[in-house]
Amino acid sequence: MATETPRILIVVNPNSGGGKAGRLCPMVRAALEAKGYAVEVFQSSGPGQIRACVEALDERPEALVILGGDGTVREVVQAEPGPDLALAVLPTGSANVLATDLRLPRKPQALADMVSAGKTRVVDAARARILEPEGQGWQTLLLMAGAGLDGRIVQAVHEKRSGGTLGKSRYILPTLNVVFRKQYQGQFLVLDDGRREGPFAQLIVSNVSTYGGVWKLPGGVRMDDGYLDCIGLRATGFLGWLRHAVLGTCNRLRVGKRVFHARVQHVRVESEGSEPCPFQLDGDPGGNTPFEIEVLPGAVRLFLP
Repeated sequence: MATETPRILIVVNPNSGGGKAGRLCPMVRAALEAKGYAVEVFQSSGPGQIRACVEALDERPEALVILGGDGTVREVVQAEPGPDLALAVLPTGSANVLATDLRLPRKPQALADMVSAGKTRVVDAARARILEPEGQGWQTLLLMAGAGLDGRIVQAVHEKRSGGTLGKSRYILPTLNVVFRKQYQGQFLVLDDGRREGPFAQLIVSNVSTYGGVWKLPGGVRMDDGYLDCIGLRATGFLGWLRHAVLGTCNRLRVGKRVFHARVQHVRVESEGSEPCPFQLDGDPGGNTPFEIEVLPGAVRLFLP
């Protein structure tokens, strides 16, 4: 009896990386076909199409290969593929936080070798929900949520976005504008035991150990421990942020007077005063505070090198 050829679906955001994902797609397909896989390709032409494609799958492939940035990965995760469908990522975005955190391959042949080797790991995801007004739906994410400076920066960048990959240079002016204009608003964590921690100029609720693919976060963050790690940063000006940036880049950011850490399964995030504050989810605008976020243990399976 003939053995059925294993099937792989490639989902690609062809504009990611200034068109890099679209250019790499034929090479990825050829490398996988050389390994004996039957390969299908779905190319997105707009937001939400990759999520809809994954949700509509009647027969699950052996693996799902993602060509794009962290936003493209999040589209797949929002479709809730579950741990039974293994995901392989070839990063082509701006920050590529997931790829940096897990040291994923960046070349088509290396990705095909990784899929063929079959090494996978089940990791956690998370979901967040805006609390005001009531009745908002849950938003799934894989990497992190941020409230404070980064929420304002992400909002400013995406307001001027015209499609395609943003590129790290697009963040420079909004970052300087937020920092030098001192657009600081205290952020608070409300833990399930009733404690209210803060205020923090920047609050990160993370499932990964690096921030923006650059900073190394303290606290031993893991993607497979069933928890989210809350990092609160205290800073009052440019020099304070410069200190955090240097220490984070040098892997010397430590929990202490200026850096708070807590490990949670669920937490509420609130802002100081009556004005809400923008927050970001996996580098995209998530809405305004207050919001809650909780871990989804073992929700995703990823290929690893």
